[in-house]
Amino acid sequence: MLGGLVAGAAVAVPTTTVQAEPAGDDTVIAFLARGVGFGHGRGMSQWGAYGRAQDGQSWQQILDHYYGGTTMDTRTGDIRVRLTGWDGQNTFGVISTSAKARWSGGGVTSAAKYRSLYAVERPNQSNRFDIYGVTSGRSCPGDASMVVPKTVLQQGSTGQAVRDLQTLLYHFGFDPMGVDGQFGPRTRAAVVAFQRDEGLSPDDGIWNSNDWNAAEARLQSMGGIDFGSPIATNITGPITFSTSVPDATLSPGDVLGACEPDGSITHYRGELEFHHTGEGNRIVNELDTELYLRGVVPKEVSASWPANSLRAQAVAARSYGLSQNRYSYASTCDTSACQVYFGGATRGSAASTALSSVEHVLTNAAIDHTAGRVRVWSGTNNIVSTEFSASNGPRTAGGAFPAVDDPFDDVAPNPLHRWTRIIDADSIMSRYGLASADAVRTVNDPGEPYDGIWDNRVTLGNGNYRSAWGFRGDYNLPSPGFELVPITRAMTNAADFAFIGDSIGTGMANGSSSEFRVLTDGVFDAAMYSSVSGRTTAQGVAIAENVPMGTDLVVVELGYNDSPSAMPDRIDAMMTALDARDVGLVVWPNLSTRRVGYDYKSVNDALNAARSDWPNLVVADWNAASSHAGAHRWFQSDGVHLTTTGEAEFSWFLRERIFQLLLDGYTPPRRLGARQVLEVPVLGVGGVPESGVSGVALNVTSVLPSAAGHLTVWPCGSSRPETSSVNFVVGGVSPNAVVVPVDATGKVCVWTFAETDVLVDVSAWFGDSASMAAASERLIDTR
Repeated sequence: MLGGLVAGAAVAVPTTTVQAEPAGDDTVIAFLARGVGFGHGRGMSQWGAYGRAQDGQSWQQILDHYYGGTTMDTRTGDIRVRLTGWDGQNTFGVISTSAKARWSGGGVTSAAKYRSLYAVERPNQSNRFDIYGVTSGRSCPGDASMVVPKTVLQQGSTGQAVRDLQTLLYHFGFDPMGVDGQFGPRTRAAVVAFQRDEGLSPDDGIWNSNDWNAAEARLQSMGGIDFGSPIATNITGPITFSTSVPDATLSPGDVLGACEPDGSITHYRGELEFHHTGEGNRIVNELDTELYLRGVVPKEVSASWPANSLRAQAVAARSYGLSQNRYSYASTCDTSACQVYFGGATRGSAASTALSSVEHVLTNAAIDHTAGRVRVWSGTNNIVSTEFSASNGPRTAGGAFPAVDDPFDDVAPNPLHRWTRIIDADSIMSRYGLASADAVRTVNDPGEPYDGIWDNRVTLGNGNYRSAWGFRGDYNLPSPGFELVPITRAMTNAADFAFIGDSIGTGMANGSSSEFRVLTDGVFDAAMYSSVSGRTTAQGVAIAENVPMGTDLVVVELGYNDSPSAMPDRIDAMMTALDARDVGLVVWPNLSTRRVGYDYKSVNDALNAARSDWPNLVVADWNAASSHAGAHRWFQSDGVHLTTTGEAEFSWFLRERIFQLLLDGYTPPRRLGARQVLEVPVLGVGGVPESGVSGVALNVTSVLPSAAGHLTVWPCGSSRPETSSVNFVVGGVSPNAVVVPVDATGKVCVWTFAETDVLVDVSAWFGDSASMAAASERLIDTR
């Protein structure tokens, strides 16, 4: 039965059929990359392990779920790690806080123990080293070359002297958060910390003669060490640095400290070896696997996570590390290309007393709890390369391990269970040498063994392909588990446009490569963009006053920085200013109400109330669009500012609302004023085709009219008839079934005698003959 039609009533079927207007420009201008997870998607999801541990699963159950076809076993031994930060260096040094460092090489082992040691490869003599050492004073090879700037420096200063100061402060243990030659607030804070540590007055953050004199004295006392002549020469490598102390039980800051190229120190348990290889010089850390894990697990996951997720991570990291055999001189490396490893602790310089521990008591406990436990292949007992990713999304990729559903990956703190990015088609054409991106798509990759969305590659439309992993790297996507959704321009030079925004607008609409501007490339005839962090609606009025006269459509993205009580007047001021510029339509997205402790609902109420005073105001309901459970990943922790995914989704949301206005003749949801006309598109919605339609059956309802009267409904291409389609009484709700022809406009018009809200639902459509088909959708609700 067709809803809304009166049984037995005679229905006059219109006989003239029409076709919808052409779609417009079908050029692909952008792609929505919708993806899952962070990493390769194979094996264990770290966020999934977190969710499973929260759910009460044991670490054994977690590992069993992700690593099908494997069982538990025990393995022990040392591991050899390439420390990539020293690749290609010809000098390497260590310090010992207890003066127990020693060296060996070429069959020689030092009898003495040192506080500071370094080896340097002899010029033009491969694999031959000279050794330098001192028994008092901690210093690295380059410490004596530190420069103390002797000129007044303060916030706003720039140049080499500032770089020297920043390097010196970092060496002293007062981190300026970068060496960039710019004396900003962080450098000032580091100077203040130095001044207070030295007891200098004033501690005002201005570098002056008192400060540089104190710095010279400190440098001489702590590190301006003259290593003098070498203690050994022409030693055949590799050179091994070790310590006589039991480093398995010492604090991480008391084991060997390696001098980083920037002068900072990273402490490592075990031995440190200086190798000359065919690939260049390399530093290798050999140590017991259980000690190695202390520098891995707290960098792979947070020590605050549930204990069983930490234990599962310890087993996976142990198995993965022991299964590797990547180099002739080491089995693995210290980066994410292998498995991240940060040693035991760090300090700003050789003599610095400020120590930052990498190791954590909770991850150490997880390692001890699972000591020696690894995963091995069932049947062969070979140790498993237990791959893991930060996040696998809803299902793992498969590969070496069976693909499994991963609902526990969808935990609230996981920012990348699902993600969205916007990619400019122009960038794809430029990168891959294409004349058009219209045929670029994600397709199944027959050469890969992976599952679902992970089994993709990108066809470039010219017979060539780009692997999903390669495309991920090209566009810095979180994972290779994605699909590309092509976005066409749909319209060309459709309207004059302006955007007035705050800090949210700066992220998604400022700059030619921003998400919103990529999605609307070529759509607007002329466009003006203005977004500033912290802008209030009151401040935005000044921008509105300079919008070009006659602008067709303006987006106002403001309200987060306003007092809710002031918003009614500020909305009026904004609309008055835009009205004076003869602006056509104003699209104002309402505010997300996620942020706790802020009354954004009152701002939204003020926007909704303003629609009755400003007929050209369209309130785009961003709050509703971003309120579903998964949308928390669109927002940063403050509940207002957007993540990269959020910027993409908000940009897409705005584009869709704007296109609804420009393409479909959408009428803003507001009460229909007395003797006003409402245009309602009816083709291509609710099951009604875009062509071959001669008429539609509608349910039209008047809601709470201000006076008695009637509605008239007719095809918009014709003159309004002097007939009634719906009769209503004051304050009532009056529905009626209406059959109306559809003409070349593809729209029906609704006129009202008195102010009222109007509902229009489509229930059926008619073709060329007496045929009739059901349809179902609400087309208009002005409430």
